[in-house]
Amino acid sequence: MSGNYFESEYVMKCNECIYWDTGSLEDAGFCRRNPPELERNDAGTVLNSAVWPVTRTYDWCGEFAERVPQ
Repeated sequence: MSGNYFESEYVMKCNECIYWDTGSLEDAGFCRRNPPELERNDAGTVLNSAVWPVTRTYDWCGEFAERVPQ
């Protein structure tokens, strides 16, 4: 096998995960595996909102759970 394993077809990507929500983003979505995190500015001050992590369709992690077709 050549190339990077994590870029291969054998790795389950975010867009195939039950925890992934596209929302209104194009080629990206929100990972809802964990609770949203407090949003902070560059100085580390907490802002008045919480955000879900944004991932690309081809990103991956170690907590993938396959989406079951309905």
